[in-house]
Amino acid sequence: MISIEGLNGVSQLKKQCDLGKVLLDTMNSQKFDLKDGDILCLSSKMCSIASGNIVDLKKVEPSELAKEIHEKIPRKSPEPIQVILNQTEDATGNRIMIADNYIGGWLPTGLFLTSAGVDRQGTDKAVVLPKNCDLIAKEIGEKLIKALQV
Repeated sequence: MISIEGLNGVSQLKKQCDLGKVLLDTMNSQKFDLKDGDILCLSSKMCSIASGNIVDLKKVEPSELAKEIHEKIPRKSPEPIQVILNQTEDATGNRIMIADNYIGGWLPTGLFLTSAGVDRQGTDKAVVLPKNCDLIAKEIGEKLIKALQV
């Protein structure tokens, strides 16, 4: 039998933190019972913020290409566009696609994501995907296994 349960009450992450501890604290306060064989799913954005994968857009210097793309998609300012280009690891723009006022990008992993997985956080920050999801999962898993004995 498969059942899906949500962990309620996880505080909104604003800055780098110990995500395993945040999850443990929430599980304890919610009396959330994690058992052997359970699978815990987390959003990549949550992992990114906890890992400190936050870009200060005030410190981003847009390239000429980012400015050109901004002309095509004026709703996106050049700074986040530059972060999108940076995430594709291709300064030529060959790994992005613009269609219907949206921008998407192929990451070095082969994934194609809207905005190359870049999310805004407030007006002057951008959140980028974790570089090593396996390591993050391993660290959180080890912390939960040790604390919960599952």
